[in-house]
This record gives sequence, C-alpha cells and structure tokens, in this order.
Amino acid sequence: MDSPVKKTFGIIIGALFAAYCAIILLITPLRPMSIASIAFALALTGVLLWAIFQKAPVNAHNLFLAFPGLIGASLCFVIQLIAGVAIAFLPQGMLPFVLAGEVILIVVAVIFVLAPTKTMDAISKTEDEARESVSFMRKFLLDLENANNEHRFENPSAKESFRELIELARYSDPATNTLSAPIEADLQNELDSLPNPIDSQTVQKLMQSLEKRNRLCKEGKRQ
Repeated sequence: MDSPVKKTFGIIIGALFAAYCAIILLITPLRPMSIASIAFALALTGVLLWAIFQKAPVNAHNLFLAFPGLIGASLCFVIQLIAGVAIAFLPQGMLPFVLAGEVILIVVAVIFVLAPTKTMDAISKTEDEARESVSFMRKFLLDLENANNEHRFENPSAKESFRELIELARYSDPATNTLSAPIEADLQNELDSLPNPIDSQTVQKLMQSLEKRNRLCKEGKRQ
C-alpha cells in the first residue's frame, strides 16, 4: 500500500499538470508547439509519478530524503512547466529543436530516477545478505554451544577441539557474500548431522569448513 506522503505528492503533481494544460490552452491557440509542450509535460508527469509510486521506498516520510533522484526528476518537471509556456509561443519552425531539447530533458529525468534506484537496490541487497549472515552465525554458534552441552565426546581431545571450534565461530566475520553463502549451508548440514558421541574427525571437518568459509568472506570483500 502506498503511503499518504506518496498519494499527496502524486495529487500535487497531477494538479500542477492539469493547471499547466489549462494555462497553455487558454493563452495560446491549439497548434503543434502547444501540443508538443503539453505532450512532453505529460511524459515528464508520467516519469515523476512512476518514480513516486514504483521506485520510491514504501511509507517514506520524506520522499526527497528517501529517494534523492526525485529531486532531479522534480527539477526537470519544474523546468518543463516554466519553459513549456514559452515554447508554446515559439514559431513552428523551431519544433525540431524543441523536440530535441524535450527528449534530452526526459532522458535526464529518467536517469535521475534509475541511478539512485540501482544504488539503493545494491545497498538493500548487501544489507539483506549481512542480516542473513549475522543470523546464520548466531544460530550456528548457538547450535555449537548446544551440541557441546548435549552431546558426548569420543575422547577429551575431541572435546577440546570442539571448544576451539566454538571460539573460532565466535570471532568469525559475520559478513557474508556470494562466495561464502554456499559453504554456510554445508556447515549447517554438517552440524545438523553430528554423531553422538562426537569424534575428532568430525570436529576437524567442521573446523576446516568454517576456516574455508572465513577465507571466502575475505576474498569476497576484495572483489
């Protein structure tokens, strides 16, 4: 559901476009230049509404802070409203130049809308991955500690190695990436299938998997 801020902003944009059309039709006869002026204002209105309702974050209290590209797109819209009135009075021979300028203005507005969107999508993806990884490491560490308390060990050496594994997990980098994500699933599967009693070979395999996961985290950060 769209936020009231979005709806209010959309109503304002629509009202400005309607007022703009009324002014153009009142002060100039219906001619190619005035039609072009209205058509491009309609196109920019569409870009701006698309940015508000499709690209801006949901329930944003301040659209300009939540979606900076909206500032540039709004500026293009304002330029169109101001320049459009003058364009409507230009001779018809200027139409090719007007069309070129209007197309550039629309392209700039679309760039303003799309560029921040891609940046925000990338940031959102990174944050989601980080949250997933933190959740994984917390669960993994908790499962290790539960296994340490609930499982028996084949010998004291296996128990000591398991404690070292817990310490390694506790100080492992929680940040994940596309390289480390697959090994995390393998780690969880290995932990879920722990034998009882736990032997030294199983602990060593878990240790190697966790060390590999940590190496992949570092490699992913360097890419």
